[in-house]
Amino acid sequence: MIRTSPRPRPSASPSRRRDAGGSNLLLVIVILFALVAVVSWVARERFAHEVEKGIDRLESWNAAAIAEDPVRYLDYVERKTGETRATLAASRARLATERGRLEARRKEAERKITAGEAALDELREVYRAAEAGGYPATWRETPRDRDFLRRQLVALDRELRSERTMREAVTGALAGLEDAVSRLEDLDDRCERQLATLPTEREVARLGRLDAKATERFTAMQGVLREGASAAPGELVGLEDLVAPSAPVADEDARIREILEGR
Repeated sequence: MIRTSPRPRPSASPSRRRDAGGSNLLLVIVILFALVAVVSWVARERFAHEVEKGIDRLESWNAAAIAEDPVRYLDYVERKTGETRATLAASRARLATERGRLEARRKEAERKITAGEAALDELREVYRAAEAGGYPATWRETPRDRDFLRRQLVALDRELRSERTMREAVTGALAGLEDAVSRLEDLDDRCERQLATLPTEREVARLGRLDAKATERFTAMQGVLREGASAAPGELVGLEDLVAPSAPVADEDARIREILEGR
């Protein structure tokens, strides 16, 4: 049996090799162009982001920057004024909650003071009578010895003084809170008036009539924004922080004499 050798395949012609090389080159060029486009887009986006960050900073808008792009500046003012109003509304809601808490605590202090004063007056009379006539003494339908009455006098007096101090502290805190609410309301009113002027001022900016007075008006709008940035109340003080703890009675006998004298 005669074996025949496979015929050698004809090599690609020079023209075909040139076509393949040209296709590969074209693909490389397309990829390079795509990479350049992606890098350029990323760079543009990063630059735009940095520009926006700069524009978003109040200190970036000096008189020269306002004169260069007044419409964009007014857009910035409008957005920031709206954000300021939202912050003020949240602060006012927070203060309203705090006011309710303080008012409830003041009422509780008033209730405790009224009940405590009545109990202390009653206990004074019981103690005086027992000191004159002997023990045991009956207080709140229960026989009491001298040591109990003395300790009870001091304890009631200490609680009363603590509640009176709390009432004074809460009253002062409420006065400060009302002042803070008033300032927030005033600032919110100014924000509202500022927003109302923006359509007219934006028309002035579009027409290119930004004279010295207009620039001064535009720059003055930043005052409300600066006040708004610092207007939010700080960390609220807890009731337990309003009043220092009562100091222990150093001389019980002296304090009981003062209590009996109504001091």
